Amino acid sequence: MVGSSKLCAAILIFVTIIGTISFSFAFLTDTVLIRSTGNILAVNLWDNCDQVGKWKTTNDAIIEADTADKIEGTASLKMSYSSGWSLLFYKDGSWDFSATPILRFRFKAHNPLPANFRVGILTGPGWNSYKYNIHDQVKVGEWVIVEIDLRLPESNIPDLTNVFRVEFSCWDMYIPSSGSFSVDFIELLPGPPLPLEVSISPALSQFILINGTTINFKIIARGGQIPYTYEWFVNGVKQLQTQQAFTYVASQIGTYALQARVTDSTGSSINTSIITINVINKIKLPKPTMLHTQGAHIYNDKGEIVHLRGVHSTNFGDSSAGWFIGSSTSSWNETVIEKNLEVLESWGCNFLYLSGIDFGYLVENRTYGGATIGLMDAVKRVVEMAYEHGIYVAIGLDNGAYGELVWYYAPSHLDDWVNGWLNISRELRIYPNVIYGMNAEPALSEEEMNAYFNAIVQAVKAIRNDGDEHIFFYHEDYCSYPVRFDKPATEGGEMIRKLHECNLTNIVYSGHIYRWHGTFGGDPNNFTGAGPGENADGVYTYENIKQALTYWGYRKILEEYKVPIIMGEGGPAKAEAISFPNTWEKEITAYQNLLQILNEWNIGYACFWWREPGTEGPVFSPLIIPNQSDFIANEWGQILINALRTS
Repeated sequence: MVGSSKLCAAILIFVTIIGTISFSFAFLTDTVLIRSTGNILAVNLWDNCDQVGKWKTTNDAIIEADTADKIEGTASLKMSYSSGWSLLFYKDGSWDFSATPILRFRFKAHNPLPANFRVGILTGPGWNSYKYNIHDQVKVGEWVIVEIDLRLPESNIPDLTNVFRVEFSCWDMYIPSSGSFSVDFIELLPGPPLPLEVSISPALSQFILINGTTINFKIIARGGQIPYTYEWFVNGVKQLQTQQAFTYVASQIGTYALQARVTDSTGSSINTSIITINVINKIKLPKPTMLHTQGAHIYNDKGEIVHLRGVHSTNFGDSSAGWFIGSSTSSWNETVIEKNLEVLESWGCNFLYLSGIDFGYLVENRTYGGATIGLMDAVKRVVEMAYEHGIYVAIGLDNGAYGELVWYYAPSHLDDWVNGWLNISRELRIYPNVIYGMNAEPALSEEEMNAYFNAIVQAVKAIRNDGDEHIFFYHEDYCSYPVRFDKPATEGGEMIRKLHECNLTNIVYSGHIYRWHGTFGGDPNNFTGAGPGENADGVYTYENIKQALTYWGYRKILEEYKVPIIMGEGGPAKAEAISFPNTWEKEITAYQNLLQILNEWNIGYACFWWREPGTEGPVFSPLIIPNQSDFIANEWGQILINALRTS
């Protein structure tokens, strides 16, 4: 959201072909100024790339010092990547680039770069990503000098006072072949004057705030002449706060317009775009009662249909911190848990899927690391506290996609598996708001899948014979079909069909739905799985998603098998969407349409993923704006709130 004097050019890049160049700077440290006849040519010799140092990569990519092909010093950095869905090379730190926003580096592509290859920076607070396109200026096989004005990314205005990552990446497309590029001598320079331009962070056009919450805003300005003065307006009324930061307290239900004005030292002023703030009431949920299935619906013991709709929280109990704590504390903290549950209820979430629960630790009530509470005791306390907030809790085991549970449901250990589930059942069956989830994503071999299926059937039968009728979620394969990869939807899926024939009671089928990560054939542009490019606009429209869900068997399960379905996990792919406006808009649209369709089809959902403020990660999209004192919904969270209140 920028003011009316928005620059026409999004990026300022200078590229010069390098012939024979000799640099004499290699001995300098990163605090030395390079001067010539009294004028500053470059400030902060930031990285001469003579060694790998703190540069990192992911997966099977390689970073190495290349002493043979270099521009200056002893080496350049050669970065090699493989085919796949992404590439990432990055360096983390803590930098203020505001006085030296020109990033200059020497670059050589050894192969044609992927079409969406970008140079990028991440800024705080949170994971604010900004990208810079150098693709058209690169000469394959030749060293070039690239200069990027970091003030001018492809979208929005970056806060260069708090940069914590510089990266070379490609996120939103499949990379068909391996390749490499080299980087040498990275430096920072002062930038030319720019016109005054302003925006407000967090950079959303509208916010949904639960009455009583507080949100912190900040003006981001670039250009003009410093120092700046600041003014804030709510519904056109000037506020007393005159600092760059502004605190807004949602104290009355209604719709409000927030705007700011920045004036530079020359007297030039510019207004930000208007932000709409919708303050809504808290929801109070009824206490949960025992659930059962009948046909394609879930009912409570009053005979009312219950739609399970809420969030997914991963990695429960995988550290001494326990659930929802993230990295903010090293001990069990019920105050934090209570706050999370209070917020979920205020949004209208009656369902929480806890995954990443270790089967053995749960059965034996063992502790992790320095935890002060055993895992079974922790689960019980969360379930008890959730009950008071009207929330059902699904207990999901460790992800079978990585083999943790193969030992347990192998035929030779079937008794351990069944007895373990009997132990879990006998501990938790007293709670009406408990739901049992087997594996989250058991991507297994055919032999292992058959063993897994048999183990589930035996466990459910044992628990039913023992008198426990709590609902079970059955999930098949990795991500994200309720049918098998190797069976067409017309057959309904081999294991799904076999399970249906077992006539087990209170079974709900689970699917994971991500537009990008595998749901529609592993390709967001093609829901049939027949290959990329057949539906070039991608699966994101209302009709597209309906067709895709039908193709992958959801309608068949509801209408022919008459079994309820839960989206145990799903949402947008933030790592891909955050940097590219076209993908970002498709992810938002797809997410809105998906939740609308799930509401219409009476399919429950647990949106991925719920994290406390300040713990936002880069891959999937948490639902909360990071580094706020209260839980403030981001774009994805607002879509969820709207879906919960219109269902």
